[in-house]
Amino acid sequence: MGCLGRIRKRLKGHSCRKKKIKPCKESHPPNVSRLGELQSSVPSAVAPQELQRTSGRAPRMHPYQERNHSVVTVHHQTTGQESRLIREKNELRTQLQQKTDEGVRIKGDRDEKRRKDEEIQDWIRRQWQLQQRDNAGRDAKRELELRNERMKETLRQKDAEIAQMKESMDATERLPKIGSQRQHQAEHNLRQSMEISEKEATRALKEKNDLTQKINTLQKELATKDERMGNDKKQTEAILQQKERELDSLRTALGTENQHLRTQVESLTAERDSLQTTIDSLKAERESIRQQYTEVKAVAENFQYRLSNEFCIRLASDETNMENISVKHRPAKIAEKFAQIESKEWVEAKEVLDERFDDEKTNIQILLFMLKFACKCAQQVFDGFLSSEACRLYNPVATTTDILLTEQNQNSGGSPRVPGSILKEITAFLKGTCGDCDIESLMQSVVDKMKEVHGDDIAPILQDTHVRSFVQACCRLSWQMAVQQPPLTVLTSNTHYDDKCHQLWYNSPPPSKSKGVSRDEIDYYIWPELRHSDKVLKKGRVCLKPIPR
Repeated sequence: MGCLGRIRKRLKGHSCRKKKIKPCKESHPPNVSRLGELQSSVPSAVAPQELQRTSGRAPRMHPYQERNHSVVTVHHQTTGQESRLIREKNELRTQLQQKTDEGVRIKGDRDEKRRKDEEIQDWIRRQWQLQQRDNAGRDAKRELELRNERMKETLRQKDAEIAQMKESMDATERLPKIGSQRQHQAEHNLRQSMEISEKEATRALKEKNDLTQKINTLQKELATKDERMGNDKKQTEAILQQKERELDSLRTALGTENQHLRTQVESLTAERDSLQTTIDSLKAERESIRQQYTEVKAVAENFQYRLSNEFCIRLASDETNMENISVKHRPAKIAEKFAQIESKEWVEAKEVLDERFDDEKTNIQILLFMLKFACKCAQQVFDGFLSSEACRLYNPVATTTDILLTEQNQNSGGSPRVPGSILKEITAFLKGTCGDCDIESLMQSVVDKMKEVHGDDIAPILQDTHVRSFVQACCRLSWQMAVQQPPLTVLTSNTHYDDKCHQLWYNSPPPSKSKGVSRDEIDYYIWPELRHSDKVLKKGRVCLKPIPR
């Protein structure tokens, strides 16, 4: 057997050796499925085709490649275990944070405190398990370091074998030229094997350095997380002690309050018994008083009904005796509206007329005519309503034909006599609707009358917003005045000044200072008097004639 044969035999024997890897000292079996996934995801260090011989035999893994493959497998196993440990540690930290939040919300229940204690014990057990797993990771790291030392030792042995083979090759140089070709081929294969071994050794060393750096980083992170978890545990224990002290104080306070409440309940029970006796006597007295009240109420209701009927009849015939404040459109409110129109709508409409006509007196008379004509039309509408509808309500059978209605109007002087009760219902209905009813027809009558008296020159003025607002206010007020009983009227027929009925215009001459009946004559009315029968509700505004000297 030559030198080349011995080299082949040694390589063959080395490839048949098996590396014995000690199992990781863990309390739980390794995750085989996860390791399989990691091994499948790592590419092989050297392609098998590079070691395939030209003789056509099946490819066989090189010893250095087999060694590198085992190192990569162990490295990925360790990395997978550390990743799993980190995930479990994060999960335990999340659970610890949740339990800490639950401990803050403890309100002093003993059962809840016991449950929290059990959770803390469980957390301590999990922490212990985590510590055990950390210890297992450290053991795996030490095992990895031992394997690296063994690999270095193996590399040194191979280097020694390579040196011996070089010496053998030097000795074979003296052999005949027949074996020189085989020797060159063996040297070439040996160089390739050495280059591959050096590359694998360099790669393994680099991976080892990376793994060492990662392990150091993980150790630092584990130390930081352990410190944080210790701080969180201390805070949780402090909060639990504080809540326990609060629970003890609350129990003491509740015991004192319960004793006080029992005393109050006993006193209230005695008081309730005494009050019940008083209530029984008062109920008997109430029944007797209720019976007396029922008898008196029946008499009072009968008297009130007779008095109300009599009062309604009198009030419907003349509302000046007493004013019902529950009616929205009563004479007092109409008087306020009468004065408001003079101070607002009348002033705005007069300004529009003053811009068109220069004569102030003529403008005032135009506005006064609008108001007086609106009152006249409203009264005619109300009288017509009584003549047509009120008679049908009073005697519907006899008024079904126009002939009977005409005879009745002639016998009553043109205005039917309506009983007080029916007249009251009619006026009450009209008073309720006079503020919202449609007055367009009444406004149109005033506009047509103004065009008839003053011609088409006044038509543009009647279209003005302020003038139209004045006409609308006058028509609304006139209808509210007409539905009263008796109706409200405007008066401009007095010829002499009376301070009880009149007010002076701003540019009117002053009245005479003589005592007795005033002899001052009225030149013209600016705003009429408002009267309810003989009662003056609002004074009229007048301008006196100048006193001759």
